[in-house]
Amino acid sequence: MLRVVRSNRTERLLDHLLEEICKPRDPLIQEVIVVQDMGMARWLTHRIAEFAGVAANLEFIVPAELARRIYRAWFGTEAVSSEWSKDFLFWSVLRELPALSEIPECRRIKEYLGNVNDWTRRYQLARRIAEVFYRYLIYRPEMIIRWEAGNIPEELDGKHVDLGWQVVLWKKIAASTAVPHQARLYVQFCKHIDEGKEPIEPEALPRRVFVFGVTALAPVHVDLLEGLSRFCDVTIYHLNPCREYWGDLSAKDRDFRYRLLDEMAGVEDFYSDQPNPIMASWAQAGRFLLDRLICVEEAEQVDCFEEPSGDSMLGALQLDILNLQLKSGDNPPPETDRSIQIHVCHSPMREVQVLHDRIAALLVERPDLNPEDFVVMAPDIDVYAPYVEAVFGTRKDPEIPWNLSERLPIMEDPLLETLLELLRLPKWRCTATEIMSILERTPVARRFGLDDVPPDALRRWVKETGIRWGIDGAMKAEIGLPGEKANTWRMGLERLIAGYALPPQECFFEDVLSYPHVEGMDADAVGGLWELIESISCWRKKLSESYYADEWQVLLNDLLEDFFSPDAETEVSLNRFRRAVDAFSGSAKEAGFGERVPVSFVESFIKDFLSSAPGMKRFLSGGVTFCNLTPMRAIPFKVVWILGMNGRDFPRADRSPGFDLVAARPRKGDRFRSWEDRFLFLEAFISAREIFAVSYIGRDIRDNSEKVPSVLVQDLMDAIDRKWPSHEKTSRRCIIEHPLQPFSPRIYSGSNDKLFSYDSLWCVDFTERRETSLKPFYDEELKLNGDGKNEVIEIDRLVRFFENPARYFLENTLQLALPHEEGVLDDLEPFNISPLDRYVLTEEAVWEILEGYDPGEFLERKLRARGVVPHGEAGRICSEGIFREAEALAGKIEELTQGVKPGKRHLQIDIDGLRLEGVISGVTAKGCLLFRPGRIRGKDRIRLWIYHLLLCCLSDASGDVVSIFVGRENEKMAVRYVQNAGDHLRTLIAYWELGKKRPLPFFPDSSWKYARAVFSGDLKDGSPEKICGSEWKDSFNKKGEYYDPAVRIAFRGREALDDCFCRVALEIFGPVLEHVED
Repeated sequence: MLRVVRSNRTERLLDHLLEEICKPRDPLIQEVIVVQDMGMARWLTHRIAEFAGVAANLEFIVPAELARRIYRAWFGTEAVSSEWSKDFLFWSVLRELPALSEIPECRRIKEYLGNVNDWTRRYQLARRIAEVFYRYLIYRPEMIIRWEAGNIPEELDGKHVDLGWQVVLWKKIAASTAVPHQARLYVQFCKHIDEGKEPIEPEALPRRVFVFGVTALAPVHVDLLEGLSRFCDVTIYHLNPCREYWGDLSAKDRDFRYRLLDEMAGVEDFYSDQPNPIMASWAQAGRFLLDRLICVEEAEQVDCFEEPSGDSMLGALQLDILNLQLKSGDNPPPETDRSIQIHVCHSPMREVQVLHDRIAALLVERPDLNPEDFVVMAPDIDVYAPYVEAVFGTRKDPEIPWNLSERLPIMEDPLLETLLELLRLPKWRCTATEIMSILERTPVARRFGLDDVPPDALRRWVKETGIRWGIDGAMKAEIGLPGEKANTWRMGLERLIAGYALPPQECFFEDVLSYPHVEGMDADAVGGLWELIESISCWRKKLSESYYADEWQVLLNDLLEDFFSPDAETEVSLNRFRRAVDAFSGSAKEAGFGERVPVSFVESFIKDFLSSAPGMKRFLSGGVTFCNLTPMRAIPFKVVWILGMNGRDFPRADRSPGFDLVAARPRKGDRFRSWEDRFLFLEAFISAREIFAVSYIGRDIRDNSEKVPSVLVQDLMDAIDRKWPSHEKTSRRCIIEHPLQPFSPRIYSGSNDKLFSYDSLWCVDFTERRETSLKPFYDEELKLNGDGKNEVIEIDRLVRFFENPARYFLENTLQLALPHEEGVLDDLEPFNISPLDRYVLTEEAVWEILEGYDPGEFLERKLRARGVVPHGEAGRICSEGIFREAEALAGKIEELTQGVKPGKRHLQIDIDGLRLEGVISGVTAKGCLLFRPGRIRGKDRIRLWIYHLLLCCLSDASGDVVSIFVGRENEKMAVRYVQNAGDHLRTLIAYWELGKKRPLPFFPDSSWKYARAVFSGDLKDGSPEKICGSEWKDSFNKKGEYYDPAVRIAFRGREALDDCFCRVALEIFGPVLEHVED
């Protein structure tokens, strides 16, 4: 017996289902419930468990599985196999395409394919054809039967250019297997039913079947259910939004262009001839099932419709849908009605931020609401997943429980993406970034013994050994480039091994320059890195070949063993990959495919497999549910929110290939994406019990220009305006336009009660900006332990303090970890020398020259062995330029020191109970000589001054002590003997003590420029900031000290260049200027 239960409320359908399930019967008999997806199954399980106390012995299946069971019951297990799946059709089409392209009737195939060995085109075409053929099996079974019988449908014969080759191809596939396909089984089943034949395996049939919550079914599945109902009870719970007959409503597509044309033509609005325009526009996909279920004469029809409360705007529209009308409201909805909301945002991130704020507000205002009462849907939840994680995963005040379900495995599992990356090894350049990225995966690092090695250390090795790209010179030669070893992984690894084996200085072993910063346990890490590169080199060669499908299965399982050492959690990811590999091999074997295929083909198949149906493991698992906007997902929630209702994105366009005969001649019951999207929007609308909200990107993020919403949102707005006509459009009350940024003053000012936020971070920021000044980072000096007496001050620490007092205070006193600029890995060999590299290399070259080494050897070996200069002639020119600059600077130094190399000296000086101790460099017979292959900077001057004062304080110091700092292009600073050097050191020590308690307003470059302006009398610019100029604030090619992160933090809320700055600059650099020689 067939029973059809209709309702506009899923809860009423559930009540009827619970009543049937809980009737006394054999508890060992399993109940079979047919659902469209497992999300509905999970919801039903929860509700049944709540009602009965337990939910057990229930089996949820999809319509396709029920069809297989019916066929098995009538035709036997052998007649129903896993063949004729999409993958079987794919491999079968792929197998036949080369021969097909040679048949005259199939010239269209040959035109597209071109070369049959172009596996990318062949894969894509086979995949599309397989999908279309599978669609024929479900939606055009009679056409398939006619093809096989040699009868071409009259309506298509000679009228479609792609008909001929499809018939030829289908016949070849059908002749390759004796297993009947779904279309033949369906036709035979209908014949058996008409003839009254009994099933040959009746035990395969369930005792009764419940089909729950469906709004659309394929015609084949409806016929199967009708036939099955003659042998067991079948109850179809049909979610019907309207109790009146609506199968004859117009299907006119009301998009924006039609609206514009109507307005221009001045014709009567489309709504005038429709009883309910929402049903006319949104409900087309459900018309077939409605008509079919009405026409079943033997079916018992049960109606249990429920009228929504018409007190709210949402309820009133739902009531009109139920009654198939759009009755004008007597009284407009109150201004406080928020049951329908339309949020206009600038970006997906703002959509999610607004969503969080609205949910937080509702949870505060409505104690009866729980996070589980909210569902948030999007056409593609993977697009919004990063933003959801960024907003809901970080905001703690308030913290809202949430779960993100239905993500594609390949999108939510980074390890799967790493596996796919390994399949692309033959295309890799093996850059530093590529290889370090796979080492970021713990299972890979664990496999090569690198899981305990800090990633920063590995990145430093890679950067400092000059690794850029390429395994070795041979790999470069393979792609037609000079086979130089420079900047390859082989060169870098050899430098690391040499550095471990050779003395702790940079030296040569044959043509390998050692990297001296490898010692102790680093050997294990170097060994692991070497093994990784060897594995990559080996697998690049293996994956460059083509193999049979079963060979690929063995090979890819070996790949997992070679690159991964998983734990229990990551084993799940690897098993997903193994299942994809097994499906690849199994389906190819089942279809009899016997060609070798390249790795790019394997990658495409596995990627498509992993991008198929997402798992449901987190659906309705607590908190706010985020999921896809899926057909037949009419699960009721108090609040339904839909993201991404953009004009260009929804409803989604039908992208059927040009050879799809279903799209060429559509019928009632066919599935089309645009129709389905409209109907699932209707399902979502009638599933909202209290609030229905949508958001869309209605403003351009760059120029704030207006963007139109989805045509369905426009339909909703038009329906609101028609129901509650007003001189001002009633729908405007539902629209809330949000500012571009979450910290906009409009949100927190309270001037608009529709705009608010619960983000305390931006609220604090707004409050501080309203107060026109930030709260100072410090209010008073810190009290440090100890009196500072008998303290030993390291000279180098004192120098580092005056180079950047703000950073010293934050890192040493407050123990804060400030951001340091991390070098980005370079993936290209050097084509020029960066300014920083040039500075370092020039400085080293100067020392090489002062040490008496042959500069030619330095240029020809050291620079090239490091991989820091370009290859070939360009590298020679760069090296010569460095040498000329170094030679000129070294000549100046030798002239000033009379050929004596500056050395180092250990100093120990006592001042007022404090001891200054350490090693200073650049010591000469007459003082100190320092140099920089660049412009002399403020920190160079303070270093020279400290060293000079220390030398002047020595007991053997004489009045001719002179210290010099030499810069580039004849720049030089010389400081003569200081008689009262101890007093100046006391001043520096006093500021050092003060700088440990509070940030000292001393900035070497700015302070030097200010002090020099005071001494020269050049104060016409006025304020210290104007005097300091580009030393303080940025200029075109220079970064000022004001933008140093440490300075911005330490002097937050204060004027850094105040009177104290002026005093400190003069007290520190004033004596320097007094003793500088002209």
